[in-house]
Amino acid sequence: KYFFYDMDYMNEAFLITKTLNEGISWWIDIFHLNILLILIPIILIAIIYLYHKKEIWTYTFLFIIAGWIWNYIDRILYSGVRDFIDFHFFPIFNVADIYVSIGALLHVISIIKLQYQTN
Repeated sequence: KYFFYDMDYMNEAFLITKTLNEGISWWIDIFHLNILLILIPIILIAIIYLYHKKEIWTYTFLFIIAGWIWNYIDRILYSGVRDFIDFHFFPIFNVADIYVSIGALLHVISIIKLQYQTN
């Protein structure tokens, strides 16, 4: 994440656009930074709880935690998340966002799989 943020690269597919996202996902600005710094660890505790209860897959847990840590460090250091991947048709995002999204997708898949196993 930090390597890509510091380089300038552009091609026809996407552009690296350096921005500071002070909101939440996809630039939704509904919380103040101080509330986010409190809310995000609470969500993390819930994810850890689900992991220990074996209600979340290990890979799901690892993807979400890795992305969370990268973005949380940014929030502490820069008062926002440094985003840079710009496909022009979607809000600008970063590698950590990809990790969290993959983790969320894996969690949805695990829920669907569990539903089919119990039926």
